[in-house]
Amino acid sequence: MKNSIRSLALAASFAAALSASPIAWAQTLMLSRTMDCTWWANNRNTPLAKTTVDAFMSALSISYWERYTAKVGEHGLDPIAALSSPAEAYGWIDGYCARNSDSYLAFAMRALFAELESRRRLAVK
Repeated sequence: MKNSIRSLALAASFAAALSASPIAWAQTLMLSRTMDCTWWANNRNTPLAKTTVDAFMSALSISYWERYTAKVGEHGLDPIAALSSPAEAYGWIDGYCARNSDSYLAFAMRALFAELESRRRLAVK
């Protein structure tokens, strides 16, 4: 249980750090290196895996709002709103990991967030 809580806290911290600056990928990863695409494939239906994705994506969303508005919730572009459900995110990560089996789960989630942001920008044009 302690490891599960620690993993979730690290995921949220990592998400905020990743989206804080354009050069964030050069920063140290706080999400466990064992949480890679192989880990996802083996654990995707567990509460820990789903909660990790949910927490990470939520942290990216909050950080995104703060970056563009300095206040959470006031920016009209909400990338997460492009998802029809959490299951859509899990399926997208399945595809990403199938194409990038040596990648980390954190990279998959950041790539998903970037795609969702692109979708939302196209939708509001």
